[in-house]
Amino acid sequence: MADSYFLWPQSRFLRYGLKGARLVDSTQVEHLLQEMFDQGFPVVVSSGRAGIVLALTAQRLSRSDFVEIFPYAGHCVIESVGRVATPLEFQNLQKCQMRLIYHQWGFVQALHSGTDNLMEDAVDSFCLPGVHLFPNKGIYEIWSLPKLIGSLGGGVVWCRDEQAANDLRILRDARHNNTQLRWTLRAAAQYFPNLAPFWSGAESLGGPCPKWALGDIQNGISHWEEIGQMRRERLSIVKSLQPKWLKQSDSRLPCAVPILASE
Repeated sequence: MADSYFLWPQSRFLRYGLKGARLVDSTQVEHLLQEMFDQGFPVVVSSGRAGIVLALTAQRLSRSDFVEIFPYAGHCVIESVGRVATPLEFQNLQKCQMRLIYHQWGFVQALHSGTDNLMEDAVDSFCLPGVHLFPNKGIYEIWSLPKLIGSLGGGVVWCRDEQAANDLRILRDARHNNTQLRWTLRAAAQYFPNLAPFWSGAESLGGPCPKWALGDIQNGISHWEEIGQMRRERLSIVKSLQPKWLKQSDSRLPCAVPILASE
């Protein structure tokens, strides 16, 4: 029987043991991330999609403002952008107040035409300490922690500017209503999948993570080096199958590897 190797961890609570079953606040997790990655200012939020909404809100965008999204964007991206502004198909940069670029599967997408207001969607990118954040000089970079450490939820909005991070934290903390309910639905949906749409429909309006979840997230982040080593080992298995034209960063590890198949 063939072996199976997965780069994307399965999301679940207490994935890394009972050490995560303690109450922690956002500041403690952000300090840990800041020690590992010193090129930006992290803001821990409920999820990647909630991070998009908060970042657009911090930029004071509204329905009359356009945000350029990438081709074939998923429903969660379209819905999150639509909570604040109006999503617009790519190649309409001249009309947009913000641009959202996606580093697909963890491979950096080069930006060919510059804009000052750029958000980099790096939810699939597992970054090693010392990585160059904001590879396209964006003002935000978004991470999704379930895709990186297998936590139940959580996301990180990296800000280039410290004041922008402080402003984002104020917006995040103001959205504490229904936090416990949404996270309870997220946890219950692992056993009762029919509950997942109820969480998904409300999550883009999320803000902070509950303290009981932050303990687990902090514990997962403490295993960052271990997760990175596992990914490097598994990526090496398929390295010879990866297309030569596909550039892979030594400090950004993908969650999937495309291969060329003959007809």
